[in-house]
Amino acid sequence: MHLSSYTLVGRKMDNINLHDLESKLRANPFVEFAKVYADMDGVIMIEISQRQPILRVMNQFDQDFYIDKNGLKIPLSENFTARVLAVNGL
Repeated sequence: MHLSSYTLVGRKMDNINLHDLESKLRANPFVEFAKVYADMDGVIMIEISQRQPILRVMNQFDQDFYIDKNGLKIPLSENFTARVLAVNGL
């Protein structure tokens, strides 16, 4: 199930799997941190941070990706081009 089809408005809290929602957010390669919980009033709270690319790798194997501050790969986005140092090698 995609998050875009995960309708939450109007659903009972008992029918919403917050752990599953959090797992789906964490599985996104652009998400660094995600936390999902319900407050005392039944409002779903989502804390999320985006991974920040620090350089773009273009190698001899035609692989093109970003690296974040933790040294992890981030895929290219069709919607965004980061203004970072581009590197290549042999």
